[in-house]
Amino acid sequence: MQISNEFRVAVPIEQAWTVLLDVERIAPCLPGAQLQEVEGDEYRG
Repeated sequence: MQISNEFRVAVPIEQAWTVLLDVERIAPCLPGAQLQEVEGDEYRG
């Protein structure tokens, strides 16, 4: 999958990446995305 878009986030870059890399937190923000199973570092959905 390739997502192509630009926008500015008014937080420090470290804080933004912490949220963007949190799959359980960010999945509900993506239309059609859903997590069905989380096992350690593996996510299924």
